[in-house]
Amino acid sequence: MYNENSKYELGAYDVVNLLYELHQRGYQQLRLFSMMAPNGCAMRTCITTKRNMMPYGINIESWDDDKMWPHSSSMNILYKGDYDKLADDFIRAFPNLCRNGFGSDPGYTMWLRNLMPLMHDGWYPEMDYISNDEVDGRYFKYGEERIPFPPL
Repeated sequence: MYNENSKYELGAYDVVNLLYELHQRGYQQLRLFSMMAPNGCAMRTCITTKRNMMPYGINIESWDDDKMWPHSSSMNILYKGDYDKLADDFIRAFPNLCRNGFGSDPGYTMWLRNLMPLMHDGWYPEMDYISNDEVDGRYFKYGEERIPFPPL
């Protein structure tokens, strides 16, 4: 369903919108893991679980299918449909991932909500590539602003 033969064409921002919709339904243990593809031509925007995240949310422990959903695309908003239906389809397609991601975490949901307008404006958090130039303590740099890492 969500692969190269998918009926859905999703950009990185669409994946964040999907994840936020899933959080609204109680799947608040699901997490965003994002990075730039090695060739720099695509965004990798994966959905995984809190248990699968390493400290500070900058890497994941397992790439197994039941623990994460890999996705690679452009940054653009590509999806023109209803995120509610998209979330329904995702839950049906990935029941184990969603079951493991069910539970309350309002702090992370708020972080995700605050991230969405920044991504809409073209900023992208690369969680796997953190250097002193990009992070100060537990913050990403966004121009002169500091964007906190996701809550643990």
